[in-house]
Order: sequence, then structure tokens, then C-alpha cells
Amino acid sequence: MTYALWIVQGLLALVFLFAGGMKLVLPLEQLTGPVPLPGLFVRFLGVAEVLGALGLILPGLLGIRPGLTPLAAVGLVIIMIGATVVTLVGGVIPAALISLVVGLLAAVVAYGRWRLAPHGGSSQAPVERELVFTRVFDAPSRRVFKAWIDPQQVARWWGPHGFTNPVCELDARPGGAIRIDMRGPDGVVYPMTGAYQAIVEPERLVFTSAALDGAGKPLFEVVNTVTFAEQGGKTTQTSKARVVKTTSGAARYLAGMEAGWTQSLERLAALVAKA
Repeated sequence: MTYALWIVQGLLALVFLFAGGMKLVLPLEQLTGPVPLPGLFVRFLGVAEVLGALGLILPGLLGIRPGLTPLAAVGLVIIMIGATVVTLVGGVIPAALISLVVGLLAAVVAYGRWRLAPHGGSSQAPVERELVFTRVFDAPSRRVFKAWIDPQQVARWWGPHGFTNPVCELDARPGGAIRIDMRGPDGVVYPMTGAYQAIVEPERLVFTSAALDGAGKPLFEVVNTVTFAEQGGKTTQTSKARVVKTTSGAARYLAGMEAGWTQSLERLAALVAKA
């Protein structure tokens, strides 16, 4: 259903960007319809259609306030109801049918995205976003792999520069639990949990991770896949972090995820180089 919604959203966004753009750039005398409308109202509709089109796409792409997408779709449904009525009054039946179909598609998007969007701070909604990092370490693969599953070593490199990990508990086996409390330079603690899904030493590691809110509930969930390939005493590590669930409170954490991983891997490189 998610992929079908994205296809419909993309098509609707193109339609409304074009229609709204025309209402904004064309001279008013060229914007004739079956029922005359005030010029300012036509411009207002153009702005509303462009904003609605952006609302169909940007929240999902950026992962910020996904609840805006169903609101944007509802706004476009209202516009299409008005367009259907106006064209029916003007006797243009084909145009009324087109407006009705577009409105129904927007209603489908509104309902579908409302069902998928997080309601309240704790419910999680499906989402797909993936970050990929490739780095070459000047160390053999067994040393690098060990630095991922040894809690004493993980505590030394996990998190951005300036962060410490007063709690680092790893049960390095399939199904084993992960618990890490990161403490920022300002003293704020960021707890996270997870679980190992696969461990193939020293080639592959798969585990989940989830940052927790103040009530101990997951803000989002990430599936992490790390592979290690050794050649000439050096290890090429490829890390994939795929966000599979998120909530409305996760935006600021997800926005800093790429920088956080980049700095963590810099700390890991320094650690394994010294070993």
C-alpha cells in the first residue's frame, strides 16, 4: 500500500504543481472557466494547490511532520469538491468528472497517510530511509569486528565527538540485547536499546537500534547491517543504517543521524588504529 500511495502522491503533486503554477503565472484574462471567479480568488487557489502539492511529497521525503501530508490531501479534496461543483454548474460534465476523480484520489491519499502517520508521540509508523557509509580501516577485519561487539571498546567510540557511554551492555549473540546510554557534553543522557539479528564473525553484523524517549518508549527503529572485507591487512567496512519505523518526536534525532554516524566511525578508526 505504501508504494501505491507514493505513486498516487507523485502524480497528484505533478498535477497540482502544474495547475497551481498556471494560476499564479498566467494573466487572469487567460484563466477563463465555466463560471467567472474573482482574480484574487484564482491566485489564492494557485497558492493553495502549489502548497498542497508540496505537502504531498516533502514531509515524507524529509521525514519531518508526516502528519502534514494527510492535511494537505484533505485541502486538495476540498479544492476538487469546489471545482466539481463549479464545472457542473457551468455544464462542463467531462471537466467535472476529472475533478471528481482527482478529488477521490486525494481522498485516498488523505486516508492512507492518516492511517500510516504517527498519532500521539509514541505510536510508530512505517518509513523507509537508508544511510550507507563505506570506510577503510588500517586494521585487520577481526580487530575491527571485535570493536563492534566488545562493550569496553564500543563504549570508547560509540556516538559523536565529545560523547561518552556510561552504560554499554552488549549480549553479542543472535537475539542478544543491546543497551547503551550516551551522555552528551552538556550532561544529557540519550538511552538506546536494540538486539542482534545476525553475527558472522568477522564478516557481517546485523542489529537493531532504537532511541528512547523520556518514558522509555522507542522514538524510531533502525536496522543496521555492517559488513567487513579484509585485503592486505586493511578492512573495508560498509555500514547500512535503515530507518524502518519512526514517530513524530524522532525528527531532530534523525536529522543528526548522518553526522552522528560519521563522527562515530572517525572515533572507531582512531581506536582500531591504536590496537
